[in-house]
Order: sequence, then structure tokens, then C-alpha cells
Amino acid sequence: MAKSRRIAQILFLLFFGLLFLQARYPYQTAIPSDIFLRFSPLLPLFYFIDNLTIPSFFWPALVILFLTIFLGRFFCGWICPLGTSLDIFNRIFKSPSNKISGKWIKWRWLKFGILSIGIILAFFSINIWGIFDPLAIFTRLTAILFYPAFTFLADGLFVLLVKITFIQPVTFPLYDFF
Repeated sequence: MAKSRRIAQILFLLFFGLLFLQARYPYQTAIPSDIFLRFSPLLPLFYFIDNLTIPSFFWPALVILFLTIFLGRFFCGWICPLGTSLDIFNRIFKSPSNKISGKWIKWRWLKFGILSIGIILAFFSINIWGIFDPLAIFTRLTAILFYPAFTFLADGLFVLLVKITFIQPVTFPLYDFF
């Protein structure tokens, strides 16, 4: 079960990365680049509160909400790229398990408080879900931190590789992709 979870996490993280790269200029519309954001279970909730309808493009989130009844919080552990990133960094830095340390138990109420405040504010057309939604947080983090750093490092690497004559035929197409 743990191995299949890791495989699913990696596949969804790669899918997120593919959609993120697809959203850059020039925009290509093979798959809608915001489809991963439609997986957020918070989106249809706040949209319904605001408009009293649920459009069909929220079907991924509705499937997630339905499966949550039977599988619990599987979205965070199997699909969400933020959850996957946290798992990766916990493994790299060997942080103690929160279940073992128990240091975050006293703050557990905070997530439900933020959700409750967000739902109450949505009734007054004040939508704060984009600030606290894990998918929105990870998308902003990727756009502001990861993508520029990756682009900077890849650009420097390609500039070095272009100077090597015998691999230039391979380097130029890769450089054009990035």
C-alpha cells in the first residue's frame, strides 16, 4: 500500500509539473492547465455558497469529496502536490513524526477554525479560500520560488553544455524547450 501511495504521489506531482509548465508562455491548450486546481475540494464549496450552483467543470473535486466519505483524507496523502512535497522534505530532513512527538496536537483546532471562518466569510462574498487552499499555496510557491530557481539553474547548465561541441545537437533542442 505504501509503495502504491508513493507511485501515485510521484505521478500526481509530475502531472502538476506538466500542467504548470504548460501554463507558461506560449500557452498550449492540450489539457486545461487549471484542471489540477479543480481537484481542490474547497473550490466547489465556496463556489456553491457564492452562486448556489455547481458547474460541471468541478467534477474532479466532486469525485474527491465523494471518495473522502469512504477513504478519509486521501487527497492530502495521495494527490496533493503540497502533501507530497512535505513528505519528501520530511524524509530528507528526517523530521520526527507528528504523531510521535505530539507537539502540534494543541494547534489542531486551528485548521478547523480557518475553514469555519472561510465558510462564514463566503456567505458574505469574501472568499479567502485562495489564500489557504493547499493547491493554491503550492501553485504560488512553485511560480514564485521553484520555477525561477529551476530556470536559473537550467539556464546556467545549458550555457555550459552549449560550449561543448559534440553535445550541441542535443543541447539546443532541450534549451529551446525550457
